[in-house]
This record gives sequence, structure tokens and C-alpha cells, in this order.
Amino acid sequence: MTAVHLPLKGKGYRSAYLKYRRRASIDFPLAGVAVAFGLEEGKFKNIRIVLNALASSPILAGESMARLEGEPYNERVVEDAMTCLARGAHPVRNQAGSPEHRRRMAGILFRRAVGRLINV
Repeated sequence: MTAVHLPLKGKGYRSAYLKYRRRASIDFPLAGVAVAFGLEEGKFKNIRIVLNALASSPILAGESMARLEGEPYNERVVEDAMTCLARGAHPVRNQAGSPEHRRRMAGILFRRAVGRLINV
């Protein structure tokens, strides 16, 4: 590989990645959420949500993305998308945490990421 091209999404497009882990210094994440979107006239546009550390590969949260796309930002629509996200997440069982706890944390991370990005 000699180069990687990452196209810009345009002015106002924002993104965040948050992860949950027991110790910040060395632990691998128990749950992670990447969120990216633009806002046009207060409505979500080109939203992308990806979960990681819950399965053997990243999970595209399609149901949550569909719930938010074109909708105006408000707490109700974010909570609805969070419910969709939890419904679509099926964490593998491991020694670090129960699947239920990791699923719940993914939803909390999602809500935090959206909140941070709205205020950018």
C-alpha cells in the first residue's frame, strides 16, 4: 500500500469514537462506538454508527442509522436509536464482562458520543 484516500464529507460533518474499558492505561475496550454524521437544518444526514469490541468484527448499526437519518435532533429520537442499537448488539461472552453489561455500555457510549457531537 502506498496511500490511503479518505474523502472529506463536507463542512459540518463530525465524528467521535468512545470506548469503555476497566483501566484506561492498558485494557482493551469492552465496548466501543464510532459515530459520524452531518447536520442540515438540525436534521441528521449521512449518519454512520459502528460498534466494536462486542464481536469478532465491527458491527454496522443499520437499524439505528435508519432511525436517525433525516430526523431532527431531540432526546426521544436518540433514545429510540439507542434502543435499536441495544437490540442489534449481541456481545460475545468473555471474562471481562457480561454481554448484558457490555450491550448497555454500548448504548450509553452512543448517547454520549451524539451529545458531544451535537455541541461541537
